Amino acid sequence: MTKKQKLFIEHFKKSGNVSKTCEAIGIGRTTFYNWYKLREDFAQEIDNIKEAVIDSVEDKLFEKIQAGDVTAIIFFLKTKAKHRGYTEKYEVTQQSEPQKVIVEFIDEEQNS
Repeated sequence: MTKKQKLFIEHFKKSGNVSKTCEAIGIGRTTFYNWYKLREDFAQEIDNIKEAVIDSVEDKLFEKIQAGDVTAIIFFLKTKAKHRGYTEKYEVTQQSEPQKVIVEFIDEEQNS
């Protein structure tokens, strides 16, 4: 791994943001994505940092849940307990326009 890539990793650990890190070390986002595609060791470090950020945010969410925050509880159940039925259910209805067209077509056939 190059010095610039190591520098990227150091900055990325602090910000967790690709754009900010690229700007801080003076590279373009395309360079970052090329490094990510071509260097397995670099990509693994980036993936590890991303997972650590998710872990940290999950810790904060769990703290909110323990404190009784209803919004946090609902969010958790909708994302982690879907298999138990905690999902949003949407009712999809068909618009009547296609049926209207079919009725008009049938009427025209009967009038001929």
